[in-house]
Parts: sequence; structure tokens; C-alpha cells
Amino acid sequence: MNQDNEKDNLSRFQRLLGEIFQFEFADLDTGIYRLFRLREKELRRFIGETLPAQVEAAFGTEASAQKEQHQEKLDELAEQIREQLDDDAITSSGELAETYHKTKLGKEYLKAREALEAVSASATARDEVFNHLYTFFARYYEDADFIPKRRYSRRPDTYAVPYSGEEVMFHWATRGMHYIKTGEHFQDYRFKIDTLEGPCNVHFKLTEADLPKDNTKGDRRWFFPLTRDVDWDETTRTLTVPFHYRLPTEKEVEQHGTNSKAQRSVLAAAEKRILSKTEKVAPLLQAQLAQAPEDGEDSHLLRRIGHFARRHSADYFIYPDLKPFLERELEFYLKDQILHLDDLHGDLDSRLRLLRVVRDIAGRIIDFLDSIEQLQNRLFEKPKLVLSTDWLLHIRHVPEKLWPEILRNKAQKTAWRELFSTPARVDERFLRTHPTLVLDTRHFDAGFKRRLLEQLPFENLEEATDGLLIHSEN
Repeated sequence: MNQDNEKDNLSRFQRLLGEIFQFEFADLDTGIYRLFRLREKELRRFIGETLPAQVEAAFGTEASAQKEQHQEKLDELAEQIREQLDDDAITSSGELAETYHKTKLGKEYLKAREALEAVSASATARDEVFNHLYTFFARYYEDADFIPKRRYSRRPDTYAVPYSGEEVMFHWATRGMHYIKTGEHFQDYRFKIDTLEGPCNVHFKLTEADLPKDNTKGDRRWFFPLTRDVDWDETTRTLTVPFHYRLPTEKEVEQHGTNSKAQRSVLAAAEKRILSKTEKVAPLLQAQLAQAPEDGEDSHLLRRIGHFARRHSADYFIYPDLKPFLERELEFYLKDQILHLDDLHGDLDSRLRLLRVVRDIAGRIIDFLDSIEQLQNRLFEKPKLVLSTDWLLHIRHVPEKLWPEILRNKAQKTAWRELFSTPARVDERFLRTHPTLVLDTRHFDAGFKRRLLEQLPFENLEEATDGLLIHSEN
């Protein structure tokens, strides 16, 4: 296998890692993308520099150790041949005279020399490492999440369900994961482009949204640019691109599919039409939008409309047990896909060397992924810090000795007039005749709340509030 193929497999695996770490949306500063953005430089350095260097170093270490072992064995056999057969049986270059090829020591010597030469032939093995790494991680990565599909055999349609002998067990693909729904926050998206004629504004405007009833998870909806209605305002130098958020038609499903790449296909198809209309009214802006940034292949326009669509539908899963799951699957993959029984009669040393390198590099990537997953999990499960708590309770539960202080509170009396249309004058007699009038402690200071709690004739606050709302500020 040549060097170009090695680079192709490395590039393919690097692209997969770039997709896993969401480099396409690196400039979004919301939700999960904020975490990736904070570590973007570190991630890019790991993928572009550290990973290839680690593979090279791993092979160098493995090859050096293997070469030293085979060289020692070869030197021992050479010494035995010179002592038992002939001092001139081995030439200065290490070649064994053909006369001794069929002797027992001669066969062992030739086999040891072949093993030594095989250690140096590591270009194919390096390529195989990147190929195995890509195959392993691509198995479980799906739509920006790792889905724990446990493999059971080499057949791609066979999976295993974790089972401990229960009579009844319910299992689903995302069991043990946290589902983070960001929701559809339909807001317009604006950005500025500098041209030779001055700054221009680009405005992505959502004009219609078809949502599932009661916010249920219905069929997948997509953002569709209305390319016919693209408008250029010369006064404000603003390009407006309207969007619809809706279900695709049957024709659009046939054209773009229904998988995770369908949205990108829709936007890519609209990109040329938007650029075509922009060229007629703002050619300098069109030239800027058509250019690709230095760190990507997509045009500036396609990247931006991808961000617009992504930031409104960025639901994702958090898998706290990602590391133990991937480590178990890696162990099975190594035994199932790399090491076979036939290798016992072949070049077992090279297969073991390949296995060790794949396990080492995959383990480091798993640790990297787990660190990000654990950070998300800690943020998700972190207890909220309560800064203040207020409650509502009926006035009949408030000791009468506190009523004069309540009647002097203008904020509470104003709230009563706005909510319950109480008269302008509220006195103690009014409070006695309206025992269910609700007191809101947010209008009082900490000292009053403390005295109120001390004098309440209840063991707990729930009895006093009669199920009314307790609200907190976090």
C-alpha cells in the first residue's frame, strides 16, 4: 500500500474526528458548541499534529523493541552456525551460504532474518492503523452523538443487548444517556461582511415555521431558503434571505433523503441560487460570500446558513458511561477484527504490534472524548445554587401581631389591588373577612421572613402554603 493511501486513510480519520468535535460550527457560542469552542485549538492540534506523531512514535517504539529482539536472536543463530557449521557460512552482509539453507540451524536463521526485515515494513501497518481507527469510531458515531450499539459479531446487522438474566428487561439504544433538548428558538440571524464598497449586512429571516403539535417530537423538519424572495436593500446595504421551517415534500425527500445530511443537502442546493441572485445586485458581496474560509471547504454563505439551521435544532445526548462502553467495544473489536486464529500460523508479531498501536491510540482518543462528555455531564447534573426563596401563603396563617407590618408595606398592597381588585383602604378587619388573601413574601425583607417562619403554627412550610407556589431565584 503506497504513501498516498496512508495519507487518504489519515485524512479520512481526521475528517471524522473533525465532525465528532463539531469544527463546522466552531464559531457558534451556544450550548454544547461553547465547550468545543473553548477547546478548539487543543482539539485541532491533537487531530492535526499529535495524532500522527503518536502513531509514528508508537510504531517507532514497537519497531525498535521488536527489531532489537529479532537482532539478538539472529546474532545467536549466526554464532551457532559459525561454531557448528563453518566460519564462512555467513557473509559480511549477513547472507547465509546456499549450502546450509536446508540445515536445521540454516532454516532457523533464514526465518529469523525474515522476521527482522518484516519489522521495517511498517508503512502498510500505519495505514491499517488509521483505517481501523476510522472503522471503530464510525461504528458508534451517529448524527453528532455516540449511540451505544453493542456489537456481537462481524456481521454488521448483529448487535448485543446487555442482559443479566432478568425475567423482563427493557432496553433502548440511548439507555443511560441524558437527552438535552435545546428547543426551537426561532430568531433571525445577522452578520456583517466588509467589501471594497463598505460593509454589507446579511439577514436570514424566518418567515414561517410549522411546528409539531404540543411540542411533540414529530417528523423531521428542515429549514428551506426561499431563493425567489431574496432581497437587496441598497439604502441599508442589507441582503435578506427568507426561510421556511417545515416538513419536506415527497419530491424533496426523494432529492435530499431523510437522514442527518438532508438539511445540508437542502442548503447546498439553495446556495448557488442565492449567490446567483446576489451577483446581480451586489457583486462584491457575492464574491465574499462565495469564498471559502482558510480552515474549511464550504463557502462563507453555506457555512453561515448551516449555522443558522444548526443553532435552532441542536439537540444532543450526554453519555456519562461513554468511556467504559467504548473500552469494552474496543476490546471486542481488537479480537474480532484485527487478531484472528490464522495469525497463529503467520506473522503473529506484526499483528500483535498493530493491535497494540491501535489499542494505545484509540485509548487516548477515548480519554479525550470522555473528558468532554464528563464535563457536559457535570454541568447537566450540577445542583442549582438557590440565591433566594419566596413563598405565597394565605393571610389566615400569618400571626395577627405581624398584620400591622404587612399593612404598612406599600408594595404588597399595590399587588393586592392589581391582582385581586382590593379597595384602596385595607385594614385588619378586611384581612379577617378575607382569610384566603394571598401574602407574597417577595415584597418583604429578610427580617420579616425570619420572624414569620418563627411564628408560623406549622411544623413545615408546605402546610402553611396549602400547595401554593414556592418560587426561587437561581
